[in-house]
Parts: sequence; structure tokens; C-alpha cells
Amino acid sequence: MSKNLASLCLASMILVGGASAARADSELMEWSPSTLQPHEVRLGAGVVGLGLWGNKLLDRMEIDTIPAVYGINITGARAYDVSGKFEFWHEDNLSLSIGAGVTSVDLSQLLGSGGDQLRFRVVPIEGWAGYRLSDRLRLTGGVVYTNVDLLGGTKAGPIDELGGAIGSSTVQAFASVQYRLSKSWHVIAGARVLAHQQEYIDATVASSNDMGTLSNTTMAKGDAIGAGRAWAGSLAFHYAGKHYNLRLGLEYGNYQVPVLNLVSAERGIAPMFSMYWRI
Repeated sequence: MSKNLASLCLASMILVGGASAARADSELMEWSPSTLQPHEVRLGAGVVGLGLWGNKLLDRMEIDTIPAVYGINITGARAYDVSGKFEFWHEDNLSLSIGAGVTSVDLSQLLGSGGDQLRFRVVPIEGWAGYRLSDRLRLTGGVVYTNVDLLGGTKAGPIDELGGAIGSSTVQAFASVQYRLSKSWHVIAGARVLAHQQEYIDATVASSNDMGTLSNTTMAKGDAIGAGRAWAGSLAFHYAGKHYNLRLGLEYGNYQVPVLNLVSAERGIAPMFSMYWRI
């Protein structure tokens, strides 16, 4: 779930985003229930999306990807990124959606033919709800779960198996209020709260000799980062034209690592920036 120290300004990419519940050119796509319209394409700063079509079910779905991830394949590794969102409820002023994705990088091919493995994977799962109080005022809330795994294994000398995994899991709650100032300009006040964060390490060593096979597994869990009940608040302005969208703002609170969604124990101010075209 990519993208990269939490102190970087890219924290805005996974910050409390747009709060929109209806389908229109002025809808804000980030961190909201909204999906792209059928055949619609979104070209963003690092993310590309497509609105599906074909029947009433597909018309409420979109798929997205991060093209930069595929550039890793040039090195001989195997990498891909794909995610999707489904707006399963859209009636009156209420909109509900669910989404999931996976970012995977397999570096095993770069380690030779000895059976060594090294893989990295991020899996986010999210749910969003949006409610329109009036033509100008909208509320959005959501929950995002992210699981990160780094898996490795090797055969070293007399050791038959040496492998393990390190990773993390996080759950964050998001809320925002969006107020439309004019036809194209919106102001967004948002907050995010860390509900759960845990890191883990799992190691296995196995060897065999004339006496038999010896295996040992060690596992540890905990919040090594020490983020605790982390939080952040933000204020941003968003310009939503017919095709062009631009968001600028500031966030104060615990830093967050983009894509991985890991939250740091440190707090400070980070700029918010987002830009994309809808065609």
C-alpha cells in the first residue's frame, strides 16, 4: 500500500480528501465515495483511473493504478499496482462506496536462481460514506485499513531454510466537511485519527543433519513506532474546473507515509498538494 518518509509533503496524498456525494464535474475524487463516470479518465499526479461501463453495476465502478510502479519491471523485477472502488449506494443525498487494491513488487528474479525470495506487498481496504446537507455543504467519513508485508527467504550454507516477514497493519478514520464557495472553488476542513497501528516480525530458521531436522520460529508484535492515538487536522482549497482539479492546503498533526499509510510519532506542519485532469 509505496510512497517515502512521512515527513515529506506527499502526506497530502493520503490525507483527508474531498467530500462529495453526487456525480458531477465539481465532484472531488480523493478520499470520498465518488467514482469516475463511465468512460471517464482521470490523469493525476502519480495516479491514473478509468470509469467502467457496460451495465448498471459496472457504471458505478472505477479502476486505478500508479504507473510509476510498473517502471520497476525495467530492472527485471515483477511489479504491479491496481485498485478499484465501487459505489454500491447512490440515492438522494447519500452515497456509500467500498474499495480495495494491491501494490506488489517481487525482487526474487534479481537474486539469481538459487531459490532466494524477496517480495513487497501493500493491500489497502477502504469504505466511504458521503452526505449532502445542501447544494453547498457536504460531509464525508471513511475508514482505511492497510496491510504491508515484506517477505524474504534464502538457503545459506548448511541452513535449509532461512526466511521471514516484517510488516505492519493500520486502521485510520477520516472525516471532512466540504463547502462550495463558488461554481469551481471549495474549502475543505478535515481530520484523520489513527485507530490501530501494529508492526510485526516473523522469522523462521530450519536445518537438517544426521540427527533430524531442527526448526525455530520467532514472532513479535507491537507498536514499535509509538504513534499511539495519532491525529491530524487540515484545511485546503480545491479548484474543480470542468476538467482540471487542483488542491492546496496545510495539515498539522502526526506525519503519515504515503501508500504505506504508516503514521509517525512526530508531529508538524505538512503542505497539501493534489492535481489531476478528468477527461
